[in-house]
Amino acid sequence: MKNLFFHFGRQAESQRPAAAGSCHNCHAEVSTTYCGECGQKAKAHIASAHEFLHHFVGHYIAAEGKLWRTLGWLIAKPGQLTVEFIGGRRGHFVDPLRLLLTVSLLAFLVMKWEVYRLPVPPVEPVSARATVLATAATARQVHQADGWLFDIFARVSDKFVGNYGKYAAQPEPLQGAQFWEAWLRFGPTVVLCLIPLMAAVLKLLHLGSGWRYGEHLVFAMHFQTVTFLALLLTVGGMRGGVKPLLGSALGLYILLAMRKVYGGGWIVLLLRTVMFGYCLVASFEVLVRIAFLLRMA
Repeated sequence: MKNLFFHFGRQAESQRPAAAGSCHNCHAEVSTTYCGECGQKAKAHIASAHEFLHHFVGHYIAAEGKLWRTLGWLIAKPGQLTVEFIGGRRGHFVDPLRLLLTVSLLAFLVMKWEVYRLPVPPVEPVSARATVLATAATARQVHQADGWLFDIFARVSDKFVGNYGKYAAQPEPLQGAQFWEAWLRFGPTVVLCLIPLMAAVLKLLHLGSGWRYGEHLVFAMHFQTVTFLALLLTVGGMRGGVKPLLGSALGLYILLAMRKVYGGGWIVLLLRTVMFGYCLVASFEVLVRIAFLLRMA
């Protein structure tokens, strides 16, 4: 009975390749570590749990010595890391995409954890006011800030108007709590979606200067990595009075980074920075509202 329980089904050995002098992929003769025909390793080794963890940490989380050097340059030297990467001096630093994914993964984990720590809001019965609000004309008047977004979602989804009306009928503290909970869930995704938009804006702002879209993309990835680090500070319990200072610091960081990477006179640089910052904030607000309204559709 014991053998029947533990060995009921296909045996693992039947799926493992037998040791042979040929490649397991293309069956060519192999006498070295790698196959000369297809390049696959001659030995079909399945990594252990420890090897998987080491590979993941070393190659995907970028938890190695140059990660700390990269983060130090990124924070203390605005724009310099982008200059180094575009100039081909990349051996001592983590790749921009890899760095972004590393920090964004940490931000995802922290913000998801914060979702589970949120207090459960009291459940209130749907009032008569919510019933009245469940019409397109009345619900739209409650939050004019959504404007055209409301009209689009109202046309696409039949249940959106009713859900929006119920949300609008709640007291402002409950509305704020719902929005904050939603932000913790989709915030990092919104920040990632901003990267190609940022690169496009930078491309428009520097038309005729010869900069390629991919180079602007590197700048955008480096800046969004800094944004993720700022998000971690905000979610991690930073006092409300410090948050405006953090926003000002990010604005100054953009100015110094653009000065380092793109150069130019201070007047033109300030104009470009203001336009870039405006487009960034406007795009951020639109994406946040879209992500929030999608939950009601």
